[in-house]
Amino acid sequence: MSPPFPPPPPTAVAGGSSTLAAPPAGPSASSVALVKPPGVPCPPFEYRHGRRWINTSSIYTAYPLPVDARELARQTLLHRLFYTIHGAHHCSPLPPDRQLRRILDLGCGTGLWCADMSDTVNKHNREVAARMGEVPVMVEMVGIDLVPVYTDMTGVRFTFMQHNFLGLPLPFDDGSFDFVLIRDGALAATSRDVMGGILDEMVRVLVPGGFYEIHTWDLVIRCLNPPTASSTSGTSSILSVSTSSTSSTTPPPFYPITSTTTLHTSTNPYTTLLNDRLVKTLSNLDLPPFPVTIVPPALTMIPHSTLVGSRKLALPLDEVTWENPNGGITTLTTGTTSSSSSHTSSSHPPHKGSFQRPPPPPRSRAGSQADGKSVRSAASTSDIAGAAITATDPIATSVLTPHARATRKIARMVYVGVVEALEPMIKRECGIDDEDWDRWWDEAKWDWFENGGWRNGECLEMGAWWGVKDLEGG
Repeated sequence: MSPPFPPPPPTAVAGGSSTLAAPPAGPSASSVALVKPPGVPCPPFEYRHGRRWINTSSIYTAYPLPVDARELARQTLLHRLFYTIHGAHHCSPLPPDRQLRRILDLGCGTGLWCADMSDTVNKHNREVAARMGEVPVMVEMVGIDLVPVYTDMTGVRFTFMQHNFLGLPLPFDDGSFDFVLIRDGALAATSRDVMGGILDEMVRVLVPGGFYEIHTWDLVIRCLNPPTASSTSGTSSILSVSTSSTSSTTPPPFYPITSTTTLHTSTNPYTTLLNDRLVKTLSNLDLPPFPVTIVPPALTMIPHSTLVGSRKLALPLDEVTWENPNGGITTLTTGTTSSSSSHTSSSHPPHKGSFQRPPPPPRSRAGSQADGKSVRSAASTSDIAGAAITATDPIATSVLTPHARATRKIARMVYVGVVEALEPMIKRECGIDDEDWDRWWDEAKWDWFENGGWRNGECLEMGAWWGVKDLEGG
C-alpha cells in the first residue's frame, strides 16, 4: 500500500543542490497528509482572529498555532532560549572521526536552527577533515514543515520539503541522515503520534551510529522549591555557559532538575486557572499537556537505538523569593515597596461571569510612570519635574546577573506568546467570550509582570533527550 501522498518533486536548495528520495512504500501509513486531493486548490494561509493561520481546509490536520510575524518572533526567542540553557545547538556529541553529511530538522519553522547548526557542523567537518586527511564536506540541512516560513539561507546548503511529518513513513530512505532533530513539536504531534511512530521513523532514517535529539517543554507551570546541595552537584557542565562569570552566591539563570529536585503547584490564582484551562484545551485537542513527562517512556520503546543522555531544567520566570527576599518585581504602590516572600492575591481567580479584580495599578493624571505600563516604582508626588522615587528599583536590588535577568525575561515572553497564540483554542474549548478573556488576560499579565506574581518559583520545565542508532540497527 502506497503512502497517502505523492512522491515529492526535487526541491530547491539554498546554497547547494539536492534531490530527495521518494517516499518508501510501507505496510501502513498515517492518514494525515499535507496535500489536498487534486482539483481542489486552496490558498496556504487564511486570516482569523487578527492573525495568519495555515488554511486548515488544505491539510488533514489542524495545526493549533498561527504562522505570522508574532509567532515567528516567539519561535526565534525560543531558539535563543534553547541555545542559552544547553550552551550549544545540540546536546549529543559529534563523532570525532566522522564528518556529518546530512541533517534533518522535523518541523523546521524559521530555519534558524538549521542555519546555526550548519555553522557548527561545518566547523566540525573541517576539523575532522584536517585530522583525518580528508576533504571537508559542506553539510546539507534538510527541513520539513507544513509551509515554508524559513529565513534567508544564504551560505547554507539547505533543502526544504513541504510535508506534514505526521504522514508516516517519512519520505526518506533508511539511513539517509547523520543527525535528526525534533524540537518544540508538542503542539504539532498528538499524544498518540508521539507514542506511535514518529520516534521510530527518526531512528529508521538515521545511519548506524547517527544521533537523534528531542527538545521540548511543558506549558503547565509549576513552582521550583529551593535546590539542595545534592541536586546541584555534578552539574557544572550544564551551568558553565550561563554562570562562568558569576560568584558561587549568585543564582544561576536556571536550575537542573535531578532526582532530588522538588516542585509544587503554583499558588498564584492566575497561573492556577490558566494551567487548568491549558490542560483542558490541550487534552480536548489530543495534544500532550506534559510532553516532558511522556517523552522518556516513549523513548524506551524505540527499537535499534540506545538512549545516551538527557537533561531537564527548571527556568524560573522571575527572581524567586528564596533567591532574594528583597528583590524581584516591585509592586506599583505609590511611595512604598513590596517584595513579599509569599505572593498571594487579594482576590480569587476571575472566571466567566464573575470577575473579582485585584487592585489595579495606580493611575497618574500628571503623566507619571504609575500608569500600569512600567515595572519601575511610582513617584511619591505629582510634581513631574522633581518627583521623588521612594520605591526601590527592582533591578538595583536584584541579585541576578544581567544575563540571568535577560534569560528569564525571554522565558516570560515565550510563555506569554504561546498562550496568546493558543488564545482562540482556549476560549473555544473553555467557553470564554472575548470580553471576559481580554479583561482576565490583562489582569494576569499585570500581576505576573508588575505585581510579583511569579516570585514563588514559577518556572518553565524544559527537557532534552538524545540517543544513537545501533551500529547493527534495522
